[in-house]
Order: sequence, then structure tokens, then C-alpha cells
Amino acid sequence: MRTREDLYRHYQVERELAARLRSAGREERRRLYGTLYDELFERVPDHPQLSGKVDYEHRRRFVEIEMGLLDRFLYPDTTFMEIGCGDCALSYEAAKRAGRVYGVDVSRTIAMDNDVPGNFDLLISDGIGIEVPEESVDVAYSRQLIEHLHPDDVIEHVMGVFEALKPGGIYICMTPHRHAGPHDISKFFEREASGFHLHEYTHAEVVSLLRRAGFGRIRLWKRLGSRYIEMPLVPPVLLEKILEPLHCRARRAIARLMFGMIRVIAEKP
Repeated sequence: MRTREDLYRHYQVERELAARLRSAGREERRRLYGTLYDELFERVPDHPQLSGKVDYEHRRRFVEIEMGLLDRFLYPDTTFMEIGCGDCALSYEAAKRAGRVYGVDVSRTIAMDNDVPGNFDLLISDGIGIEVPEESVDVAYSRQLIEHLHPDDVIEHVMGVFEALKPGGIYICMTPHRHAGPHDISKFFEREASGFHLHEYTHAEVVSLLRRAGFGRIRLWKRLGSRYIEMPLVPPVLLEKILEPLHCRARRAIARLMFGMIRVIAEKP
């Protein structure tokens, strides 16, 4: 368990590094995405992503929950791509069901290097590009990824995901809801994200982003316990408009109850 002092030290480091990323130009950001995360992990050795790498029970529960959604989309002839694969635990599990798996990340620091499946490839990205052949992926997946990108880079990144997908392929995009946040380390000290969550999103913003990239049908999924169910998009978008003018505490309380994680599945026509 980390102390308040540990959290504050992490907060100061991440806020400093995130400020550099926010103020950087486009080409500089491409160099910084990976190096700043490596620096973060070096300067914050008790970072949850590092401790989670050796917390086998936590990792097992996470993989089990996510596979509850992914299982229905993975077959022996499926090519699966996880963007922001971290320790690769989910990608390794998906490799038991899919024919080929790509894991994409900006850093190798937290990737597991033991028991690597033969049908898995780890690709190091500049944070924006998707370095796989065009129209080669059936299922793309990212969880808590787009909020880490500079707002000016997000559309280029999502268009890269679109180009990587085969016609009829799907992109499963998960990101924490802005009204329920902040969700990065600044949640312990501020009301707005100032760490590596460079922009947190609403359902309306995510849908708009996916539409701009060219995606067609977009579905919303909600997790209820260990089950996932499909939900209509209109109600949460309308609720967001109602919540917008409320005081931040009331808005956050309602959003945490109603939203939490945004989960959308977008299909490439």
C-alpha cells in the first residue's frame, strides 16, 4: 500500500513529465511518448503498472474480466491487436484463441518476457502510428489509451487503427469517463486531470472521434458484474448534456454511478 507521500511524489513526477508532453510540438511528441513513460517508471519504481506486473492475482482478475467481452470476437483465424498492451497479459491470453496477435506499446519496460506465445509480436510505437499492414487486423482493442494521447494526435491515431482493420473489422475502445474523473494520479490532489491523462472523454466525444475516422456502426457495451450487455448510445449522450452544468461534485457522483468506463465497439464498413 502506497502512502500519501508516495502518491504525492508520483503526482509531482507525472505532472512534470505530462507538462513537457502537453507543450511539445507534433514531431517532438512522437519522440517523447516512449521516453517519458520510461522516465516515469524509472523515477517512480512503485508505479502501479510495475507492481501490477508481479501481482499475479490482480492480473488474472483483469484478464478474466476483459476476456469476458473479447471471447465472443476471437476465433482461430482472427488477427487481434491490443494497443497499449502494457505487461501483455491480456494479449498472451488472447493468443490462446486468436490466430495472430499484435501487442502495440510505447515502452518495453513493463512487458512480460517469459512464456511469450509463438503467434504474438510486440511492436514499439511512437505513440501515434500503428505499424501493422493495412487491412490486416480483425479486432483492435485499447483500454485506457486514448486519454494518454495529446488531443491533437488522437484523430491521427484512430485513423491509423481504422486503416489497420479489415473491412468489417471492429475496434473495441475503452476510456474512463471525464465527468467521473479525473482518473490519473491527479485524482488524489486535483479536480482536473493534470498527469498523463492529457484529455479525458465523454461518450459524445468518443463517438464523434470514431465517426471522423470513418467508422460506421458504433455500439455501447456496459459491464454488469462479470457480464457485458449492449446498450443504446442515445441515453448516455443525453445524460451527459444534463450533467454538464452541474457542480463538479454532483456531476462526478452521478457520473461514477452511471458511467465509469466508456466501452464502445466501432465497425469498419
